[in-house]
Amino acid sequence: MSKTLQLTWCLANRCLNSTLNVSNVDGLWFSVFGKNQLFRQPTTNNQQPTTNNFILRDLTPILLNYILTSHLKINPFDIIEQTDKRQTSFKFYPSTRQQARQLMRQFNQLHIQNVSVKLEVLQDQDWQNKWKKDFKPFALTSDLTIVPAWLKENYIFIDSHLAFGTGLHETTRFMTELIKSVKGQFSTFLDIGTGTGILTLAALKYGAKDVTAMDISEDCVTNAKANFALNGVSKYRLFCKDFAKMPAHKTYDLVAANLVSHDLLAMSEKIISRVNKTGYLAISGISLDNFEAVKTKFSKSLNCVKIKKGKTWAALLYKNGV
Repeated sequence: MSKTLQLTWCLANRCLNSTLNVSNVDGLWFSVFGKNQLFRQPTTNNQQPTTNNFILRDLTPILLNYILTSHLKINPFDIIEQTDKRQTSFKFYPSTRQQARQLMRQFNQLHIQNVSVKLEVLQDQDWQNKWKKDFKPFALTSDLTIVPAWLKENYIFIDSHLAFGTGLHETTRFMTELIKSVKGQFSTFLDIGTGTGILTLAALKYGAKDVTAMDISEDCVTNAKANFALNGVSKYRLFCKDFAKMPAHKTYDLVAANLVSHDLLAMSEKIISRVNKTGYLAISGISLDNFEAVKTKFSKSLNCVKIKKGKTWAALLYKNGV
């Protein structure tokens, strides 16, 4: 198996007063770093300052990137920059060990403090996975974002006028996590009170092949339909109906009902009747004050296999036929 070299420079996000040794500090360096940022290191005992001993005040990622591209002559398009809460890293993939060692030697000659350099050898498979892991969505401009094509499957696009149903609400996230927990164990899916359609879209991402969604609100159904189109979903059943008045004629591998506690209790039997003999039921919209009442009601017919609780809301996952 062939191998790939990875060279990484890491800089703490707030790095002050780093020393820098260069053999020729010309006008270009000062134009990039600024005369107030790059200055000669003070000497003691009235010694004359050397021409290549400077202090670099507040070394930023932009300045480190300049050093890599201008002083080490690395093509800027061959550098991957990553930033998290602790540090900014610059990754480069040399073609040979000789090139890697030369770059490390050139960089070390600058004696830049507070920047670590690491050389790793990656197997081809590791490299392929690492490349995709490292390349994440980023803002190209204030209104344009680059999203790697291979991450398309991990995105759900939502257009909504309300925070509820965008994934920001605690109950929506709980329901999505419960759906994910039974990934690969369901094919048919029913979404009661679909809202923006986000749970149906999540179910499709996690393996659903046959989806049905419904809501009592015409506005929600219109919004869900638009979101299905936005995500390239064309095969689905979507109804604007009151679930309480719908006859039970089909069961599903997974039923999701993100409703208020009162509606869950009032329609419990009807909701349960839609779960097939070995299927799952995920419910939320349960306030903590009503948690025990809702859990007891549904536990009479189904087996509770997972509980999620937050500061205000709760969610439950049940399985039939256990």
